[in-house]
Amino acid sequence: MTKYQEYVNQFVISEIEFNEILENIHEEDLKYIKPNTWDDYSKSSDVDFVYMYVFDNVIQGILDNNHTNTDNLDSRYHKFDLYEVDSLEDLEKIKNYFSDWDIVNYEYLKEDFENE
Repeated sequence: MTKYQEYVNQFVISEIEFNEILENIHEEDLKYIKPNTWDDYSKSSDVDFVYMYVFDNVIQGILDNNHTNTDNLDSRYHKFDLYEVDSLEDLEKIKNYFSDWDIVNYEYLKEDFENE
């Protein structure tokens, strides 16, 4: 199981902030969160960046791809954008997974898939 102590050397946010991020992840999906390999961001005090990193890992894990990602995440307002989504099915899976969050570009992506 992923714990704050496992990430102390990777990120410099508080344990409370880190645990708040993990509250958004189903326990069985914590296995998808891998150590940070982005050297430029190996130490981050930006909570939203850490949210994006964790969310990207989980999304890529549950979809079994290496490219779908979040951007413009705002943890205060529980919203983010999605990029590189492969299908409407994947989009819906992400929307249902993060049901307490607003995917800002959801309607645009959905419409784009429906028009294909």
